[in-house]
Amino acid sequence: MKDSQKIFKIFTPSQWEYFQKSGVFHGSDLDIKDGFIHLSFADQWQSIWDKFFNKEEIYLVEICSLDLKFLKIEPNKPGGTKYPHYYGEPLVKKNIKEVTKILAG
Repeated sequence: MKDSQKIFKIFTPSQWEYFQKSGVFHGSDLDIKDGFIHLSFADQWQSIWDKFFNKEEIYLVEICSLDLKFLKIEPNKPGGTKYPHYYGEPLVKKNIKEVTKILAG
């Protein structure tokens, strides 16, 4: 897989702490509301962090081992930018390839 095709999930510190304790992540409130886990490609996470996380501290988690039949690349709005969306089971520890703590900007 090319770097541009790597898939990431942004976790807040509290989400990451909960995931570390429970071993499972059902999604953020927005993910649960929308019915899928919002993900991003390598060239997208920075703008998501800027826009939705106000450059606060995050954990940037590279995702792997997803069941690809549940992964859809869809626009965020008609004609908009396409993002990876995961409609499968909750994320578990085997889905984590690498974690990078990004400090508040």
